[in-house]
Amino acid sequence: MPKSSEIVLNCRHLSGAAPLWMLYQAVRLSPSWTVRLVVSREETARLAIEALQGAGVRVDLDPIGAEFHLMCRGASGAAEAVLAWLTTGADSTKVT
Repeated sequence: MPKSSEIVLNCRHLSGAAPLWMLYQAVRLSPSWTVRLVVSREETARLAIEALQGAGVRVDLDPIGAEFHLMCRGASGAAEAVLAWLTTGADSTKVT
């Protein structure tokens, strides 16, 4: 059950930079200190962790069954850094 100050983004079956675009849009529209990003592929989780940590976001990985939950703390404060990574450093062909 998410906490009231937590945004949960269901990014299952998305790959590459798509979950990061969802995170960026979500924190712009509804700033929240904590975002739970749920992905279904380890490669997607690794790409998201790399990008978010590079943007100064604290990320904890919690594998739950066949899913990967990324607890992103400080995501709203790093929205512009995430956007910069997406527009200059993201390679959506890394993960298919």
